[in-house]
Amino acid sequence: MSRCSRQSNTRNSFIGSFNNFKTVLKGDHLPDYTFLEPSWGSYGNSQHPNYDVAAGEAYMLEIYNAIRKSKYWEDTLLVINYDEHGGCYDHITPPEGATQPSATTENKNGFKFDRFGVRVPCVLISPWIEAGTVYRTKSETPLDHTSLLKTIEVLFDLPPLTARDKAAADVLDVLTLSKPRKDNPMEGIKAPKTNSAVQIPNHASQIVRAQADAITDKLNRDAGTQKKTPEFHCDEAAATYIQQH
Repeated sequence: MSRCSRQSNTRNSFIGSFNNFKTVLKGDHLPDYTFLEPSWGSYGNSQHPNYDVAAGEAYMLEIYNAIRKSKYWEDTLLVINYDEHGGCYDHITPPEGATQPSATTENKNGFKFDRFGVRVPCVLISPWIEAGTVYRTKSETPLDHTSLLKTIEVLFDLPPLTARDKAAADVLDVLTLSKPRKDNPMEGIKAPKTNSAVQIPNHASQIVRAQADAITDKLNRDAGTQKKTPEFHCDEAAATYIQQH
């Protein structure tokens, strides 16, 4: 998340590859908010159990170095977050008393959406954060994933989506320094080695090919056939197949 500008960057908003992001970092129009998603699956770099953790470490280091070397470094808060705890044991019982998203939230199996989940890692990286900080909110409301929504809403003066994120605590008070740090704690650090023979798939490419598979499945159901999706030599061929059907 960049603090350097509040102008609309709609014209620069798009879904692309990580290489696109690195290219944008070299220009003058980095969007105010960027979501970087890893590649999924057994050959991806998402660190999802039981896949190669080293590939995820390499991906995070590449992200850090790309931003650290750019002119946007002092205006950026890099957030590394996880969607779940990976099934690992936690001795802390998830707290209750969470604000429900809305009064009309559909409750299945008696679940009221009034409690928090298990703890997950979250790393906040910025030259405005004191080295060695272990951040704890001053709010009585525990931090959770909606805290990131609340942070975005506060930064960009946006209305809350639900009562849940309206009641959430933001993380902006972690930025405690009066001037940005100039040190680079990751200088000289190398990511652990992974299997270099495995090609990490492009996530945008995965989406296109998954859409092609979905179209084939629909065609089969409509016609009562069992055809397979063609083998595509490139993403453009997959896109053409999608357009033709």
